[in-house]
Amino acid sequence: MNASGRKTILAALLLVNVLGAGCVANDNSLAIYRVLDLKIEQGDQPDTYVCVIDPGQAQGSYCDSGTLDFDTSFWNDQGPFFTLWISLVNYLPENSNVDIGQLNTNDIRLERIEVRYRWEGTTTQETMAEAGLDMLKILEDSSVVAEIHVSGDRIPASSDGINPTEYYPVEVIAIPPDVGTVLSNSLSSLDDSVLRKLTLTMYLRAVGTTVGGTHVESADYRFPIGLCNGCLNGMSGCYPGQNPYTNRCLLSK
Repeated sequence: MNASGRKTILAALLLVNVLGAGCVANDNSLAIYRVLDLKIEQGDQPDTYVCVIDPGQAQGSYCDSGTLDFDTSFWNDQGPFFTLWISLVNYLPENSNVDIGQLNTNDIRLERIEVRYRWEGTTTQETMAEAGLDMLKILEDSSVVAEIHVSGDRIPASSDGINPTEYYPVEVIAIPPDVGTVLSNSLSSLDDSVLRKLTLTMYLRAVGTTVGGTHVESADYRFPIGLCNGCLNGMSGCYPGQNPYTNRCLLSK
């Protein structure tokens, strides 16, 4: 397929769950604290294993980058996708006042996580130009509303406006299968040495509303991933085919 045909298909697929790009104001109330580490632990039964989320607090481990493997053995009939667990924090102060009968209005309900993509770095730009991949820069034109899974209905306000009351975990499919399929179709035929020169950076933004009705947004959280074809074969993980949860995770000091 020529570059024009691939670009047309890419544009059509990205119409699914897409928001137009635009500038919005950020505030200091809602924040993406970090990408959480997942640990594989022994399950209750022999030869069973479970994935456990690190709570993401100040002394926990966290991930600063990852890898997505296009090898088809990981994905079966579903396109490649990339999942992150992030922790959100609410810095708004708890504002209830029993003396005057005022209820707390600063808890936040998460509405969505928006994800933007950027091809970053001089090596990435040069490699894309040499390999004729400039059509993939259309990914940078829009924001995707990610599929998310949460465990609670609200992010509690801070007791003092400084220290978070809770580190709120959210599972985010930051690269959905439709976008992953476009990437795989365009890139999986390249030599792995070429793929490893590419860096796709995801910028995540949390959007929500306080119980009192105030719209809040986080600043963008940057998370780069490398790409490969077969480099994760033989590696076990909570999400096979991607690797933000092994040797790329750090222990905060």
